[in-house]
Amino acid sequence: MSNLYAGLEARDPMALDDAGDHYTKHVMAMTAEKLHSKADIAAELGYRDMRITELEAENTRLIEQLIAERVENQRLRSVILAVNPNTPFSVIEAQVLAEDE
Repeated sequence: MSNLYAGLEARDPMALDDAGDHYTKHVMAMTAEKLHSKADIAAELGYRDMRITELEAENTRLIEQLIAERVENQRLRSVILAVNPNTPFSVIEAQVLAEDE
């Protein structure tokens, strides 16, 4: 098994709090919810790892979908310009292409 917590001493609780109260809110919640045993904490961390994995997969899917939509958008722009190069759309297209570069 890999060392999931190697380098744990490098995590600075004050820096975590400075970045958004990430340490103290967990200490307070664990105390209030009586989450004291390693098993309880490991179950919570495992659940969070699972959700992070799911969200990363969803993020990847959405990025891939966005890329596919941009490709299709470019294809449709080319079709419109090929059908009527003097359309007002051609002016907009030139502006968009300049922005994309």
